[in-house]
Amino acid sequence: FADKEGLYRAVLERALKAIADVGWRILDTMAPPRKGTKGKRFEKVELLALIEALVGMLVGFYATHARVLRILRHEAMRGGPLAQDLVRTHVKPQLDDVVARFEAMRASGEVRSDVDARQLCISAVAMACFPYTDEAFLGAVWSLDPQSPAFIEERKREIVRTVMARITP
Repeated sequence: FADKEGLYRAVLERALKAIADVGWRILDTMAPPRKGTKGKRFEKVELLALIEALVGMLVGFYATHARVLRILRHEAMRGGPLAQDLVRTHVKPQLDDVVARFEAMRASGEVRSDVDARQLCISAVAMACFPYTDEAFLGAVWSLDPQSPAFIEERKREIVRTVMARITP
């Protein structure tokens, strides 16, 4: 690498591309894009499976890539274009797609009519990443270990329960 920014770019791009690839596979297999308005409707059990898969992906990524998150966060806070470029390339298209899918599900009555898909995405991401961006805070407050398998599984369950309670009509 020519410089530290080149190294950061490679590390961040590899991690973000990996999670994006997993996310696209989940969406393509569990929630294929709909053609028109007469697409497949989700039953509650299918919606639950989709939410579990997406939340599992997020929590798993954040639990294993906490350092990558810190680098990305640092880059974004310093105002450099690196973080913004990588997020626009690897994260934004997928979040835009998830928002569009949830808006279609809202329009068809599969999720509650008062669900704001963008706010839902922000909430899910925040719930998944907070324990890994602020491990020291959790450790100081409750002596939790966000890296323990038991914590990771309970975190996934809690986020799924919260999201499902928010979206289920």
